[in-house]
Amino acid sequence: MQEETAEKILTGIMCGSFNPLHMGHIMIANYMYAFENLEEVWLIVTPRCPSDKGDDMADATVRSGILSRFCNPYPRISPCDIEFRLSPPYYTINTIIALKEQYPEREFVLLLGEDNWANFHYWYRSEDIRNEVSILVYPRKDSKTGSDLPENVRKVNAPLIEISSTFIRNAIKEDRDIRSFLPVGEYEYLIENKIYNK
Repeated sequence: MQEETAEKILTGIMCGSFNPLHMGHIMIANYMYAFENLEEVWLIVTPRCPSDKGDDMADATVRSGILSRFCNPYPRISPCDIEFRLSPPYYTINTIIALKEQYPEREFVLLLGEDNWANFHYWYRSEDIRNEVSILVYPRKDSKTGSDLPENVRKVNAPLIEISSTFIRNAIKEDRDIRSFLPVGEYEYLIENKIYNK
């Protein structure tokens, strides 16, 4: 009798600088596993985004450490530092290929904001990305994704979440108490370690 093939673990991946991690990231990840049947969501912190000029960017190991420290209360949301073991530039297609090689027991789903999907055709080897993984697109304010999406791309009906890392960094520089926008304890950690309020 032929042995049954085990189902792969459906794992969402959110790639970004997480500069810093905030509740918007957590809420989107939470929505994806709660409503889109993902078993886990991995937050993949990049040492440097290919399009990023590096202004106001906290050190990569600091950002990775923040994810490791403040994702703990969320058992289905995990940080992933795979890009720290890859060579730059850190293109998404290279990350996906490395993930599939290292975790053959998982099926990966790329999670993208609607703003990123609007520019997705400019991404390095964007067609190859779509051939490697399916994509779930979460809504952004004023974005107008049509219904004519490729077969393996779907826009989800998630609540609009308009918190940005830029907003968080600027608020900290202005000495504003925004602890409710961050996972518990992260605001104090950022302030005490003078990560953005130098």
